[in-house]
Amino acid sequence: HMGGEVIETASNINYSRSLLFTLAIPYDHLGICATYPFSSQFSATLYVYNGWNNVAENNTDKTLGAEITWSPSSKFTFIENYIGGAEEPNSTQKRHVFDTIINLQATDALFLTVNADYGQESLNGGGLAVWKGVALTGKYSLSDKTTLAARGEYYNDQSGFTSGTTQILKEITLTYEYKFTSSLLTRIEYRGDFSDQNTFEDSTGTFTKNNQSTILLGAIYSF
Repeated sequence: HMGGEVIETASNINYSRSLLFTLAIPYDHLGICATYPFSSQFSATLYVYNGWNNVAENNTDKTLGAEITWSPSSKFTFIENYIGGAEEPNSTQKRHVFDTIINLQATDALFLTVNADYGQESLNGGGLAVWKGVALTGKYSLSDKTTLAARGEYYNDQSGFTSGTTQILKEITLTYEYKFTSSLLTRIEYRGDFSDQNTFEDSTGTFTKNNQSTILLGAIYSF
């Protein structure tokens, strides 16, 4: 229930995943949930999980989650998510993440979404690891078949807990999409990643660069 993106590429605006998807939240979780719609505009969901990226529990605690959704119109949705619990093997130290998503259909052609995350975990040796970031993504439909999209992100791993290095990461992604059929689409994408530390590999395999550029061509078939 966390994040503004999902595992399936075809359901995302860009081909590559965001820094927030990769570093701030779990990829998957196994558990149960219950949803109650208070009205046509407001609903709430509670979750109980085995943990982050776990099928089987790795400690004695369950992970709890919550989600509230407010959608006053078909053009605007606000979602607030929370997930928390002990995630390290055989540990009781708690991890907490708050995840905010705002979706806006500004016009028939223009869709905008904002995703923000704040996470923290108590460390076994004392202290607190903190990570936080925000992503702004938009797409503009030129026609029924063609879409232009862009994403910009800022991510502060101030304790080096999620990326392995204390650093500030930024990225910008530009995506062109052409849909051949309702099942087959292609995307051409440029992505630039930047850090205030040398965390990217050079041509010799040494981490001496503070930036990285990627160009990709992807084809997605849905069935």
